[in-house]
Amino acid sequence: MRGVLDRRLFGAMMLASVAGCSAPVEVSGTNRDSSYQQKITRVLVTTNLRAPDLSARQNEGFVRADEIRQSLAAAWGPLGVSFEVVDLNSGQGVAAAAAQFAPQQILALTLQGYGLYKFVVDSYTVDASLTDVSTKRRVWRGIQRHNGERPHAP
Repeated sequence: MRGVLDRRLFGAMMLASVAGCSAPVEVSGTNRDSSYQQKITRVLVTTNLRAPDLSARQNEGFVRADEIRQSLAAAWGPLGVSFEVVDLNSGQGVAAAAAQFAPQQILALTLQGYGLYKFVVDSYTVDASLTDVSTKRRVWRGIQRHNGERPHAP
């Protein structure tokens, strides 16, 4: 249960930082285009948060697309932001989703790296990048780290 809560909290903090809210999240290397003045209104979120060299069970340690949907609904729903989440690891295609959804921005969440402790994902880093569709220009980027807690020896 703790792992699911950690992943949901990480997802919520990551997405809140993109939306411009201040949240106590370990974000480094953020880069925002100060000339970009568009509001986040219609976002296609693509997730690529699996490691091909890990087992299916180990990959369960990363935040999931459905957890990101829940975080977005809570964070962006009250603000009137429309969104669609596409899990690239499930075979969904970005081009088809973009054609159907017609987003104004695309938020790409990509696994950048991970750490294992006793064969379990203990930490991971996500590269988050927001691109404006009309200009095809990246307007925000952040690197976010999730550090798990290792179990203590008895």
